[in-house]
Amino acid sequence: MKTYLFLLLCLLPGLVALAQPTTEALKDCGTPTPTQPIVIPQAVFESYQQKAALPICVRVVITIFANTDGSNVATTETNVLRQFQNMADQYAPHNICFLLQDIRQVNNTDLNDQDADTEGAELLPFRVANCLNIFVHNALPGYNGNAYDIPNYNGYISMNANAIESTSNISTTGHEVGHVFGLYHTHSKGFGNERVARSGGCKNCLDAGDLICDTPADPNQDVDLNDQDYLADFTNASCVYSGTRQDNCSTPVTYAPSTRNMMAYGRRACRNQFTTDQGTRLRVFLDKPQFDYLIAPENNSIPVANVTRNSGSYLDVARDQVTVGLSNTFVVSGSANQQFISKRIVIKPGTRFTPTGSGRTTTVLSTYCD
Repeated sequence: MKTYLFLLLCLLPGLVALAQPTTEALKDCGTPTPTQPIVIPQAVFESYQQKAALPICVRVVITIFANTDGSNVATTETNVLRQFQNMADQYAPHNICFLLQDIRQVNNTDLNDQDADTEGAELLPFRVANCLNIFVHNALPGYNGNAYDIPNYNGYISMNANAIESTSNISTTGHEVGHVFGLYHTHSKGFGNERVARSGGCKNCLDAGDLICDTPADPNQDVDLNDQDYLADFTNASCVYSGTRQDNCSTPVTYAPSTRNMMAYGRRACRNQFTTDQGTRLRVFLDKPQFDYLIAPENNSIPVANVTRNSGSYLDVARDQVTVGLSNTFVVSGSANQQFISKRIVIKPGTRFTPTGSGRTTTVLSTYCD
């Protein structure tokens, strides 16, 4: 990795002089396109369209890496929380929300400088169980983010600290999470170049591109002569596209892509929307048994019997409400560490918190689900 970085620095002045790239120099996403598309049968897709109003809540832990000695911390919690809020806002219209369980720092020099192309498996032992894990690295050479697979049933992504700290890049975190839950790039050519038509003989939106027909076909299948992203290069600061590329229909049609789509490679400051059908595809994958471990219950009532917790660590969460006590006694004492996270936390009679020493009880009101 270090040799690669040295060569890149040596070559960079020449590349800048030749290519005159935009300020968005890093490749947005390193997530590979699968060799086989996952096509959702139309009947299944339509059944999930009927479930669009049902809430889904995903548990999340964010890991900020630092070097082994604690130096070179990738970024700050303030930057992480800003991007987490961006992501929450982008998914909210589709009734998908996130419960942030923890932001933690892990000191590991190797993982703080992550080669996403070859070292993805090294992150597996560092995941927090039952959560979507967002890892933030000081260096992620070549990429702003990587989800490692589409979908990624292991439930984790890597983010470059530069992308987390950027105030103009509001979309890469949500983009990578979209890959984890089954979304392809709007410009994907892994399954063939998508044509503009949505009817007639040239229509291929169910079999090419991102396999979704309410996302306009995207001309970014091939980069421009300067090896830059075509959609970003031909989108202005007002998020208006001016490119002239045409599709490969027998009578070619000029592309009219969405510059706002989260799964495109347009200007990152413009991207803030998933389409209705992208939301449906997300819901299809989030409902798969492989992702059951990520989903927080809507409500959680504890305990189901008389309980005393006097040591160890405990976390009880819910999307809408955690109710503690009910008709059973619930005691947290001694060195036990108890945490509750939800939009609403109700403490009933019969509940006692009597920590001693290192013990504590914490309630956190989740603000990321309406």
